[in-house]
Amino acid sequence: MLNKKKISALLNKDIVKVSSWTGVSSVIRIASQFISAKVLAVLVGPAGVATLGQLSNAMGISMAIATGAMTVGVTKYIASFHNDAQEQDKVIRTASSIIGLCALLVSLTCLVGAPLFSNLLFGKQAYTGVIRLLGLTISLYAFHTLWVAILNGYNDFKKIVAINIITSVAGLLLTVGLVYFFNITGAMTAFVLGQTLICVVTWLFIRKEQWYKVRLGMTIHKAIARKLFAFTLMTVVATLITPIVQLIIRAMITRRFSLNDAGIWEGMNRISANYLLLITSTISVYYLPKLAALTNARQIRHEIATTCKMVLPALLAMNLVMFLLRHQIIRVLFSPDFLPMSELFPYQLAGDFLRISGWLVGYLMWAKGYAKEMIITEIAFGLFLAGFTYFCTDYFGFKGCAIAYCLSYALYFILVSWLMARRYKAMPR
Repeated sequence: MLNKKKISALLNKDIVKVSSWTGVSSVIRIASQFISAKVLAVLVGPAGVATLGQLSNAMGISMAIATGAMTVGVTKYIASFHNDAQEQDKVIRTASSIIGLCALLVSLTCLVGAPLFSNLLFGKQAYTGVIRLLGLTISLYAFHTLWVAILNGYNDFKKIVAINIITSVAGLLLTVGLVYFFNITGAMTAFVLGQTLICVVTWLFIRKEQWYKVRLGMTIHKAIARKLFAFTLMTVVATLITPIVQLIIRAMITRRFSLNDAGIWEGMNRISANYLLLITSTISVYYLPKLAALTNARQIRHEIATTCKMVLPALLAMNLVMFLLRHQIIRVLFSPDFLPMSELFPYQLAGDFLRISGWLVGYLMWAKGYAKEMIITEIAFGLFLAGFTYFCTDYFGFKGCAIAYCLSYALYFILVSWLMARRYKAMPR
């Protein structure tokens, strides 16, 4: 049994403190996104959810390019230079300048190429206006992402929590209102306009910070830029692989089964993404800066082991409850049209457990800038997922897409563990 001293020691662990804060925001974000998903499921149906999935993947690709795919690097170097304010200033100035240029390029591309992109993504030009709205607002989201990355590097997780809570509630209200009045077009508009809300809220929180003042002016320090571009390569691969593979799989499911089935698969992915926020929010806010600051192999091993002991049992319990209540979850979060999703749950939840297990080990690649290993694992996972989905849906039918997800993350976990074990042996003791 745990005595008072052990309980006190447990509650005083940094990860528990951060989790208690991020947990509040995560619960609110999850509730907001599930309510939004329910509204979308009822008002636009599985086909509409699939269409929104297309937009979401396209936005993910656009935003990765607009941020120069370097925000993880910003967090890493802000944390690494915690005793050197001058170097931190260089990181902020350089990142702000590069992101400003990248966002401008993406904005112009969206504005000019909107009819083409609408046709490529949705098979018609009816959503040209949505693409142009994305072009007009994407710079705002790019700087929001940068500012949150800087806050993360400074370990200012209380502000990050507050920003997440406010933007989650505001985004929910915006989505519900626009979907109710304008159906699928309203939902797509809400997806894009949410960026404006996010940026304004974040600016209100950081405008008085001392570091915010150093971002002004166009200054690119070459040495810092080279370091950040190493993370750009990593993030480009990581950020682009997933939405591109999802676009391929969504098209595959639509072609082999139906657009409704693609919407059901999209709904399953949203459940995974939303409930895993309870864990991934803590990982990104606490775990990455912590690993980045550690240099000793024994300390790193202890941190990974401690985090795994805290996270994985809780995730396993969560998965068991979700499996037992899967039919009720579908009815509450979606509509009766989504009930075929129940056959995906066992394989999807097993895949989620393997996904987080792999991430807990693999975050060391981000913390230490192991670009080669990260690129290998991300490309390998994309190939695993696309390949397994092709063969598993052919052999098992619709549930094959979830089986493929589980198999892909099993191989991902094995690959990441092997690569990081090799790196660990070479670290100073």
